[in-house]
Amino acid sequence: MSTLAEYEVTCAVCGEKSRQTGLGSSSTDGGTDLDGRPAPSLRYTMQYWLQECPNCGYIERNITLPANKTAAKLKQCYQPFDELTDAPLAARFAKYACYLSHEGNSPDACDHFLYAAWVYDDMKKATRARTMRRFALDFAHDLASSVLKSQRCRYVLLKADLLRRMGRFAAVLEMNEKDDALDERDRWQLIFEKELALLADEAAHSIEEHPKLLSKMEVPPCPHLWK
Repeated sequence: MSTLAEYEVTCAVCGEKSRQTGLGSSSTDGGTDLDGRPAPSLRYTMQYWLQECPNCGYIERNITLPANKTAAKLKQCYQPFDELTDAPLAARFAKYACYLSHEGNSPDACDHFLYAAWVYDDMKKATRARTMRRFALDFAHDLASSVLKSQRCRYVLLKADLLRRMGRFAAVLEMNEKDDALDERDRWQLIFEKELALLADEAAHSIEEHPKLLSKMEVPPCPHLWK
């Protein structure tokens, strides 16, 4: 069960006040997909993971936090995703991901493009979801080879799922399940991705579908709790 609370906040960029709904706590029942996408009971809270100023469009986990850009620079940063009028929530995640990218925060940029893909997954808009995954893949590919070994496994596995969901099955099959960043459970997950790739399967799959993955359930990306 999730709890919500409404607050009046002042935007750090334009100074306008607005009412924002924050996520106080959340819980989920059901497993996650291979890319970490949580069960529907938690996905419905995604609309509260970020705040957006209704006046200037500033997007942040908490819009009272100062931005490193002016309103004009933020607008320029967000502009590539203004076209996502079919899904305002996906646009919010993608715009924030773009801002994070400009700030050099590749891990969070990767996550937020992935969140945008999840929004389009739920809307059954495969082409848009694939586009958001392509942006996430650019970051996951670099992070899989640049972060510390202890963190690499997440991006190796995410890269495999992103590639498969985009229909790039040959690239998945070329991945090395003997990568020393992977433990036994992680290797089985990559093998599962390869099995799905051999079937040309682009669909979402849960880690619960493979018995060797149940011993170490992944915690889904935490929603942004408003404080």
